[in-house]
Amino acid sequence: MTRKPFPVSKMSRLSCNTTIILIGCLSLGLSGCKGASTALAASGSADAAPLSGPAVFSAFWGTRMPRVCAPVTSPPSAAQAAALIQCHMDHATREDIYLMQNIHIQMSGTHQVGAMDGIEDNIDNSSPAYDLTGSHDYYDCAPINEAVMHNTGKNCFVTHSASTGGECWKVHDGTWHCELQILAGPVGRANTDANQPGPATY
Repeated sequence: MTRKPFPVSKMSRLSCNTTIILIGCLSLGLSGCKGASTALAASGSADAAPLSGPAVFSAFWGTRMPRVCAPVTSPPSAAQAAALIQCHMDHATREDIYLMQNIHIQMSGTHQVGAMDGIEDNIDNSSPAYDLTGSHDYYDCAPINEAVMHNTGKNCFVTHSASTGGECWKVHDGTWHCELQILAGPVGRANTDANQPGPATY
């Protein structure tokens, strides 16, 4: 397989020290820099389920299909932000499918939108952006071709990002998008496992 990194926009600096640890709860939203609070959320949690239906498995890819979310038109909650990262970054081409998994992020407040924020998404400059840091696994998977490649259950590269930045921002249609950077280049290759099975769940 030839690995083709996902083109992620440049992320901005983090702006304050308050953190919200994301592992599983929709009820606590983003709190900016008002004080320390902790929310548990996960991209695959039941609390994020209203944004999308259950994961759909593809025999062609040997993985789940890219996540598709309903529009979020207010600043996202903890669980929504984790799901929106998948909905914004998951995608498939004719040759590969790219999936974000095992997302664990900290939300550390807001910053005024700058020139390098969400440049590909017609960002709304009147709305603040929310800063993210965290970890995730990034899957790059080829189609299953057992007859030729014998790659069932080992058709994916997985890049492990233990510390990376990101953000959530509002675009002019009123919806919110979120993303995290992925590791690329020599550092990315050094943290990538080959011949891995694809994920079946969020």
